[in-house]
Amino acid sequence: MHRPARPTRCGFTLIEMIVVIMVMAIMATLILPRLFGNDHRQFQNVADQVSDLLMMYAQRESLGTKPVGLWEDTDRRQLTLMTLEVLEDSLETQSSWVIDRTVRPVSLPKDVSILDVHVDGESVDISEWPLQSPPGQLRPSLAIILEGPNGIITIAMASHSLVPLQIHSEQYGEWMGGPVDLDAAGRDREDW
Repeated sequence: MHRPARPTRCGFTLIEMIVVIMVMAIMATLILPRLFGNDHRQFQNVADQVSDLLMMYAQRESLGTKPVGLWEDTDRRQLTLMTLEVLEDSLETQSSWVIDRTVRPVSLPKDVSILDVHVDGESVDISEWPLQSPPGQLRPSLAIILEGPNGIITIAMASHSLVPLQIHSEQYGEWMGGPVDLDAAGRDREDW
């Protein structure tokens, strides 16, 4: 007697389909944010690097013996920490600004730019001459305003502070680093 042939298995079981769909969903949750959230993350990374550079500027100014400065290199699209080196020759003494080799310059991507730099509330251009702070004197309050694909970030540092503060324009509106009278601005009843 002849046994009937077993039907061959064609396709997948329901369990195998569910496992494949779950693996694909997990991979999608890991990959998609990296593809679509890159601009915001890159802009925030540049703002963090500028904050670190300002922190190094404040530390060098308060602990160092040489004048320090911030300079925007518009050709290379970089923000650089500089030190004033004094070169003594037998006949004369010369000084020149040199890039601080221990602090990496901040390179600005093509879609991020320095909108403005404020020193004690006034706009200054640091692309022509470095913003300098001689040791032993009170450092001015600084605000560097960055514009990127996701808005504007102001990186502000008070004259007595060693750590800058990042202010996102979409959260707090326009702020240029000066004191704000909350009562006069009608913000005295806001939650903090």
